[in-house]
Amino acid sequence: PETTYTITKTDSSDPVIVGQNTTYTVTFSNTGDTTITNGEVHDVMPAGLEYVSASPTPEDTSPLYWLPPALGPGDSYVITITAKALTVGDWTNAASASAGPETETVNTSEDTRVVAAPGPESTQTPPLPPPLT
Repeated sequence: PETTYTITKTDSSDPVIVGQNTTYTVTFSNTGDTTITNGEVHDVMPAGLEYVSASPTPEDTSPLYWLPPALGPGDSYVITITAKALTVGDWTNAASASAGPETETVNTSEDTRVVAAPGPESTQTPPLPPPLT
């Protein structure tokens, strides 16, 4: 029997505007033929993004980590993380997983571009002059 597993991460909004939220989906999958009983998933939020919430709730938020239930062959553990965009830039949100303390760690990341809020349109109609008296 072999314990093998993968981790993937995607984001829902990219680019995201400063002050708005984006959602990451992290999936830890058992691709082997034995049950994983001591899995761990970690997520490192970059400086330009701020943790808002997650489902399921993490064990701790500094750093973010989860202890998934036992995963049978073919099972997956899906985490949804909401983060607020703080600073304009290109940010890499990294995640890792293992099947226990004596196992290999697998890694993944997702790049997210944070952009400034759009300014007023340059094609706006100028205000009307005051009425003639």
